[in-house]
Amino acid sequence: MALIHETLPKVASEINYVEKSSKHQQGYSFRGIDAALAACAPIFRKYQLSAVPEVLRHKLTERLEDDPTGKRPAKSITRALVKMRVTFFAADGSSVSAVTVGEALDYSGDRASNKAMATAYKYALFLGLTLPVDASCMEDADCAEAPVHHERPAAAPSANGNGKPPVDLMGDAEGRIKACASVDALNALSVRMMESLKFTPDQKKQLGERVADRLEQFAAATT
Repeated sequence: MALIHETLPKVASEINYVEKSSKHQQGYSFRGIDAALAACAPIFRKYQLSAVPEVLRHKLTERLEDDPTGKRPAKSITRALVKMRVTFFAADGSSVSAVTVGEALDYSGDRASNKAMATAYKYALFLGLTLPVDASCMEDADCAEAPVHHERPAAAPSANGNGKPPVDLMGDAEGRIKACASVDALNALSVRMMESLKFTPDQKKQLGERVADRLEQFAAATT
């Protein structure tokens, strides 16, 4: 067995809970890159593990957003989409890689790419090491998007006679994956699904494949 496969579980087991310590100007809390690096850095050094990022794809777009009051000039918004490979190296040179996508908006025009790269790197750490996060709900609290509710036809009463329809957890989860409108929302939802106790290992594997498919759809937008 390569050393990297022995090192990663040891590193993951010693990294503390990463909480939402950063506050967005819109009022919601999120887990920033600073919190992720602060949690990982001392353990990485202890086990001589390094994580090297490589940008595989980068796309910048700009658009103007009109002031709804009409009293101010239109604002320029820059959107960055980055596909990144992060390779984890052990002390003997053995490695494994994780590919993630980061997306960010910026109103100043010079930080969109930095934000997108930080997001992609952060989620490579979260998903590659399965870092412990708050998985108390399935809603995406890392972005300012309203929860998506899917209308479903009424189900037949359950066999146990309690009159309540069975919950289609997989169908609901796959619907949430498809409904994610941003990479941040998708990555945050993926973390919660992998941490949830509601799904079996086989179901998590299937959901991981659905997330990967959706990430590829986002990445295709950069070509």
